[in-house]
Amino acid sequence: MKLKLSFFPQYFILGALFIALFSLSSAIYSYYYGIGLGPKEWSFLDPSPVYVINRLMYPIRVNSTIGLIEIPIEGKINVLVPQYVNCPDICHIETAIMVTVMRELEVKGLLDKVVWITIDVNPWSSNFTIVKKYMRESLGRNLADKSWIWVLDDTKIIDILWKQLDIRAERDNKTGLIGHKAGFIVADQRGYIRYYVIPRDWSKPNIVAEKII
Repeated sequence: MKLKLSFFPQYFILGALFIALFSLSSAIYSYYYGIGLGPKEWSFLDPSPVYVINRLMYPIRVNSTIGLIEIPIEGKINVLVPQYVNCPDICHIETAIMVTVMRELEVKGLLDKVVWITIDVNPWSSNFTIVKKYMRESLGRNLADKSWIWVLDDTKIIDILWKQLDIRAERDNKTGLIGHKAGFIVADQRGYIRYYVIPRDWSKPNIVAEKII
């Protein structure tokens, strides 16, 4: 009886330690590799890790700055970017990165192979008037020469697209600001999501641009 009594506390302690270690390792894995995402192409200190994905998007029809379209756009490399016009910081860095990559692709003669699709994360108060104004101010006269489409629809439609792309967005009712996932989602010409470029350090936009290119 004494042996049994001493055995079970030890067994319980070992079990508890195993569960704690498993939970810790899972947390570390989720932090570095992302929940539901594949392995990264990155070094330990990489400020802009790339998640490698292989998942087919299912087509969805949504309203955009060029009318009703179906995403993904077949035959083009789709770069999908969560943004909203009144964002105080990161969205504008994303736009600057987009413009940098557009210019580089233009130099390489590859601009027509890529379509940039902004997925609006503020369907509660965004509209196409302010969206088109923002796009004109960002690209100027060259807007017509670039493949940049802004997608905006009602919350039911846009929520379906968010879920498909693992985009999370939440509105603060007091400030009107949106907390959302940021980065660049790259799908190939057949609609397969291949990469998530999700920077950890937005102070180095050139590195992010290089990764996308």
